[in-house]
Amino acid sequence: IPGVYTLQKRWEELDDLLLRAGGFSEKAYIDGLKLFRDGKQIVLSDYNVSLFDGDSIYVPQPAGTIEVLGAVNRPGLVQYEEGKSFKDYIINAGGYNTEADKNNIIIVSSNGYVTTKKLLFNVKVSNGASIIVNKKEIEEPFDITQYATSIASIVSSLATVYLLVNQ
Repeated sequence: IPGVYTLQKRWEELDDLLLRAGGFSEKAYIDGLKLFRDGKQIVLSDYNVSLFDGDSIYVPQPAGTIEVLGAVNRPGLVQYEEGKSFKDYIINAGGYNTEADKNNIIIVSSNGYVTTKKLLFNVKVSNGASIIVNKKEIEEPFDITQYATSIASIVSSLATVYLLVNQ
């Protein structure tokens, strides 16, 4: 039963309020539940969190999509399919572009929980999640002239110190 609810006790928890509201409807996407406090989303691991005046709760319907952003060839929405890996969704978004850092990928679940892709760790992608492929950091090319100038400066400084010490 959606609506505005008054907290009945000082430390009322989210699971208590959900019971008072009649529980979840059959269309609810429970893993996508969002709790906001002072305009900021609280990432939930369970519903044992105390509520405060002004908190708001949003329970969406399943999105049916995954958003793929960043250094991919066609950023946008991809249809969600249970069991697909984040790599499958990146391929469906046109694959990595030339600027992609394949080891710097962030997955934001629909409830706000953030995970990062590790080298040998396949992260589960849930309905409504966002996959962000970050760009490679641009490395400055090696400048042989600047390197030679620095070495020459150091050698001349050492030679000067040596001559001053031996006089």
